[in-house]
This record gives sequence, structure tokens and C-alpha cells, in this order.
Amino acid sequence: MDRPRGVSDADQCRAIVTTVVDPPVNHQWWAWDAAIDTDTCNKIVALGADQNWSAATIIDDEHGGVERAHDYRSTEVVWVREQWLYSLIWPYMEHANQRGGWRYDLRGCEPLQLAQYLPGGHYDIHADGNGSHYSVHNMPDDPILHGHTRKMTMTILLNDDFEGGEMEFVEYPNRAMPATVGSITMFPSFMPHQVKPVRAGTRYSLTAWFVGPPFK
Repeated sequence: MDRPRGVSDADQCRAIVTTVVDPPVNHQWWAWDAAIDTDTCNKIVALGADQNWSAATIIDDEHGGVERAHDYRSTEVVWVREQWLYSLIWPYMEHANQRGGWRYDLRGCEPLQLAQYLPGGHYDIHADGNGSHYSVHNMPDDPILHGHTRKMTMTILLNDDFEGGEMEFVEYPNRAMPATVGSITMFPSFMPHQVKPVRAGTRYSLTAWFVGPPFK
């Protein structure tokens, strides 16, 4: 039987973590510059080659929590569930969660979102979740997600042949996150952030949301 998504092979975890160099941390986010090699990033982008990209939606809490399109997000996405990807990112999450001082109780990961930002694509200021009891997944058939909520977000930049598209946190304007191929940024899902408009080219990124029991 396959391992649950978000659970990595222990030997692979150890091998990857030993290659990680601790980045500067400011107790708000944790970032690696060029952590994932270019070939692997290209392989991730290629997962969307034969997929039907769809316009990204948001969860509209003001209208009953339904998903809908919104003009403050202009992105196309596909969902990927490749086990090797979960195995790749899980040790980075564990490392940052411990060394960054959060030490949240994280049990698994949602399906991964591969996103492409075409020229003009953007995602205005938003938060990915709040870790509360009001935002738990009600999915009895999915033991990884059921009763759990988003607590940590990880984004991986998959290319750099574009202009604009800087990712920033609201509390730190004009301080963009690492923008080299394979850079990883991890932060609590409740932190407001944005992706500025892409001016030229196409920006590709992979986002993972790690889940666990609601905060007490």
C-alpha cells in the first residue's frame, strides 16, 4: 500500500535534510535559496503539460464558504498528487517547522497546487488559512484531511524567466522572497501575503498546505 501523502521515506528524509543549510530566519518565515535543482523544477512544471489548467478560485467565507472566481486573483492551476513530490517536500517542512520554532502539530498535506501566472497574473493580499476549528476539513473518506486545518504553507518557485511576480508579506513590503529557481519559502498559513503582477513571461510555482489539528 502506498504511504499516505505527506509521509516520506525515513532514509530519504535524512539524506535531504543533511544537505540543507540553515537560512537566516526572522521568526516569521523560513526560506531556502535554490533548494530544489532545476531539472526537478522542470519535471514539476511538466506535470501540468497534459492537464486542463483552470482559473484559480477562492473560498468566499462571506458567502457560505463556497469557491468562486475573484478579480483579486488571476492564476491558472492544476492539482497534483505525486507521491515523490510529497516525499521531496516533507523533510523541508519538518526542518523548518522545528528550526523555525513553530513546532506545529502537522499530520499531512493537501493536494499540491501547481500554478502558472501569465502576464498580468497576480494574487492580491490574502491569507491561506487560520488554523481554527471553523476551518477544518469535513472529509470523512480522507483520513489525512478530515478534522484537520491548514497551518503551514510552503511555496516553491519553479522558474525565473519572467519579470515581476514578486512574493511579499504584508508586514514586510518591498522585501521579496527568494526568486531563484527552486527557492522554498515556508510560513504560517495565517500570514497575509501577495504575488505581484507578472509583467512578462510566465511564473510557475508549487504550493503545499500542511494540515493538522486546529490550534487550541
